[in-house]
Amino acid sequence: NSNSNSNSNNEHLAEFLGLRKRQAKQKADQTISSTQIPEFYKTCRQLAKMIRDKKESVYFHEAVDVNIVTDYLEVIQNPMDMLIIHKKLSNRQYNSYDEFSSDMRLMFSNCEKYYQEGKFFKSDYKELSACAEFLRDFFDCEETKLLVRGKIKKEFD
Repeated sequence: NSNSNSNSNNEHLAEFLGLRKRQAKQKADQTISSTQIPEFYKTCRQLAKMIRDKKESVYFHEAVDVNIVTDYLEVIQNPMDMLIIHKKLSNRQYNSYDEFSSDMRLMFSNCEKYYQEGKFFKSDYKELSACAEFLRDFFDCEETKLLVRGKIKKEFD
């Protein structure tokens, strides 16, 4: 009788320990999957690096210095630059490719918006405008290639 009780207790203990092991493995698997980088992040990082590596992007690497361009924040409500984009990528703040793409486009459109208002010297405007246009065209072209290859999906309005 004590043998059957002992066997029964051992079976329950084995079952309990097996359940605990399975639960621990499931938790570990969930932790691993939650720390994995979403697939679209790899694409975003590639695109950001491609833009940053272009010599024309030097004007966009860091925020506009508002101590020099004192009225910038009067014209531009949502400043954006490559440093902010890089930080958002590093901190996994983007929930979709579209959010990343929107920030890239905001960076280019901010340049055009500020300088279209005639807030800067014409010679500087021409160079900055040409760089923003070149980078936007390059970004559009690379994005189109990724769409065609099925590497990204965009949410269309």
